[in-house]
Amino acid sequence: MKLSDKLEVAKAFSAMMHADAGKMYGTHPYSHHLQKVVDVLLAFDITDRDILAAGYLHDILEDTQVTHEMLIEIFGPATASYVYAVTDEPGENRKDRKAKTYPKIRVSPVAIQLKLADRIANVKFSMATKNERMFRMYKKEQPEFTRQLRAAVEDTPPVQNEMWEHLDFLISTGLEFINSYNPANE
Repeated sequence: MKLSDKLEVAKAFSAMMHADAGKMYGTHPYSHHLQKVVDVLLAFDITDRDILAAGYLHDILEDTQVTHEMLIEIFGPATASYVYAVTDEPGENRKDRKAKTYPKIRVSPVAIQLKLADRIANVKFSMATKNERMFRMYKKEQPEFTRQLRAAVEDTPPVQNEMWEHLDFLISTGLEFINSYNPANE
């Protein structure tokens, strides 16, 4: 498959598989979130087709019946490895799943960038929809997320530092933004 086709196939395949699994993202089809993750990658000038394809596919192993082997066969080992790295491991609760997954993510700067794009997209969505509960969850997780992943690789790519700075800014201003509009004040 040509690399230019890989993105279109990844986008369509993931949208179809998430729809078949009944996954939604708030009131949107789940593909909305997947596109937002790719948009974040592009905003930071990450244009590698394997990484962008992984952006569309990053939740597919958690949310659908698609297997890692299927991803290797369809999208190749690079894309499949990025998706696998950010796929939550089984656990009793969210905190346990994340703790078990961080070691996989830490192995690769690409996996960290993919996870950062996912987190940035989720935080922005919680702010845009004024979902304070969702935002507070990410704010609460931020210290451990940072501790586990920020200094994980020796030669951190500059783009990764830019992504961390952006996420830190969103986390530091999010509650103020969410609470800035109060219909009772009108």
